[in-house]
Amino acid sequence: MTWDVEVRCLDSLIKNSNSHFPLLTSKIPTGCFPASNCVTIPAMPLLKQARKKMRHDKKRTLQNKDKKIALKKLVKSMRKAPSASNLTAVFSKLDKAVKTHLIHKNKASRLKSRLSKTLAKK
Repeated sequence: MTWDVEVRCLDSLIKNSNSHFPLLTSKIPTGCFPASNCVTIPAMPLLKQARKKMRHDKKRTLQNKDKKIALKKLVKSMRKAPSASNLTAVFSKLDKAVKTHLIHKNKASRLKSRLSKTLAKK
């Protein structure tokens, strides 16, 4: 899961200390190296429900990542050894991935078309 992170250079914080809200800008300064001069401030939610949502999102992100990896492995196996049984398995997994909004429907149809062509070549 990627968190919204704000990186600010200590030098720019000192220079902008006269401004009213120096930490509210989300711009990343360019002269922020070496890393010891930088401060990382993760955006942590304040409300209880928002914290719960963050936990759920983290869990779902990991699950979706695993499903995408499995789908890619299945597509690769179809490309290496094209067969009718592999093709039906890949088609059903692609349809399920579209149904659960894991991939876009056009991507699924594009993969189906290309995989069907590989089977037709054989």
